[in-house]
Amino acid sequence: AFGATTEGNVWIGVTVTDCAGNTNAAALATVTTMVDRVAPTASVADLADCIVPGATAHNMALTYADATSGVVEIEIWADYDEGDGWNGWYLYDVVTIADGVPASGAAWSPGTLTDADWSFMAIATDAAGHREINEPDFAAESNFQIDNTDPLVTVEVLETYYNTTPVTLYY
Repeated sequence: AFGATTEGNVWIGVTVTDCAGNTNAAALATVTTMVDRVAPTASVADLADCIVPGATAHNMALTYADATSGVVEIEIWADYDEGDGWNGWYLYDVVTIADGVPASGAAWSPGTLTDADWSFMAIATDAAGHREINEPDFAAESNFQIDNTDPLVTVEVLETYYNTTPVTLYY
């Protein structure tokens, strides 16, 4: 039985001895293995306060870390509310990490989003198979609103008035 208690590389040595007590020095084998007992971390950052209407990409910083075996996959989960209540978390995208690419802190884009209040979260999985968290422990890491609707400006004429000075409306 193997009972490593620390994280990182562990050296294991094996010597073969038969029932007569003979030991074969040539059969001596050593193995180095990685012990990983800790789940990785990941997060997705908020978008800018001002989002360009009609934009087809909204870049968000995706950060991740794992001290031992390395992050291999990040699930991006989303939830949104179009004014009638939150719809529930669903798997929006999966980002595969290969040899540190994309790098932690790299921009990730969810693409075109509909008008709604949005929440995103990232869940990392490391090479040892540890997953950061599981449902129903989801908690939003990024919250923002997409609003592609132009503001409505209404001007009522109260009385006839002639003026040669331009009028500027602010909204």
